[in-house]
This record gives sequence, C-alpha cells and structure tokens, in this order.
Amino acid sequence: MPVGIVCPECGAASVIDSPPILECPVCHEVLPDDLRRSAEASLAMQRPPRPALLTVGAYVSALFGFMTILTFIFAPLNIGSYSINNIPVTGPQFLRQAGWLFGAAGVVCIAVSYGLFKERIWTRPLMLSYWTLLGAHLLGDAFGRKSTEDVIGALLFTCVTLGSASAYLYLRKSVRDYYRTIATSGAFSYHAVARGV
Repeated sequence: MPVGIVCPECGAASVIDSPPILECPVCHEVLPDDLRRSAEASLAMQRPPRPALLTVGAYVSALFGFMTILTFIFAPLNIGSYSINNIPVTGPQFLRQAGWLFGAAGVVCIAVSYGLFKERIWTRPLMLSYWTLLGAHLLGDAFGRKSTEDVIGALLFTCVTLGSASAYLYLRKSVRDYYRTIATSGAFSYHAVARGV
C-alpha cells in the first residue's frame, strides 16, 4: 500500500509505493532524512499478503517432507511397497539405491515449508535448489539408460520447471514485493502483525 508525502521544498503531494525514497518526484529536491525515514518505515510495516502459490507450496512441501520421514522410518523395516523406475524393490533396496536423493529432496522440502511459514528470505533460492536437484536426478537417470529421447525429455522438463520457478520467484511482481518487504523489514510473522501482536 503506498504512502503519501508532501515535499517541504515545493509543497507537492506525492504517492510513493516502494523504497528507497530519496527525492521529491516533482521538484527532485532531496527529501529531509526524518521524512524519508518515516515514509520508508510506513512502507516497511505494510506487509503484502503471501502469494497464494507460495502458501500452497508451503503445505505441499510439508506433506512431502512428512512422507519422506515416514519412508525413512518404514523402509528399513520393509513396511510398505517400494519401486524404482516402476520395478518393485524392497524397502532396504530402495534406501540403498534412491535413498540419498529422496532424503535430500525431503530435507529441502521440510526446510522450504518451514521457511515459507516463517517468512524467511532464503526460501527463494532453496525452492530453486529443489527443482535443480530433481532435474539433476532425471538427467542422471536418463543418461544412465542411454536413451536420447529420455535425455531430451529430462532436459526439457528441467528447463521448463526451473525456468518457470525462476520466473515466478524472481520476476512476478507480487512475489518480488513480498520478498522485498521481508528483506527490508526483517523476518517476522505476517499473521502476528495482522493480529496486532
């Protein structure tokens, strides 16, 4: 939400919607420090809502992370059914062959979920690391099968998902504004601010 300022030099009223506030947009005179600090503090306290897709991502990441924890509890005991590339395997075989990747993806998802719920700035690169990890696995698997079609498919999937995630996280205005506000005002809960805590 923008803030209004009145320039003490020319008397013009202006609406500012993002920091930094350095000069009057009308006469271009440098604004006094106290006016700038006050306007920037008002902007910093206005928390844009978390974009809906990030909220969905927080819940999906938590669910996947929880499923990963259950897998690591049940797989050594061979409880449940497991497969790798649609080939049935035992729980211990699954952990030996795919456990490190599955575990790494689960840890990243738990961290992403925590970071999104706690509104931490580091969640953006961490989300991209998840898609990078998944793409690396698909490419490695495709190269292992020595199938040109699989390699091309994995490469396309990786480029599309990583490109889409990067564009959403770094180019979409609502997401940029949300993370800029977190960065400028520090990480604290939006819900706590909304409740007046």
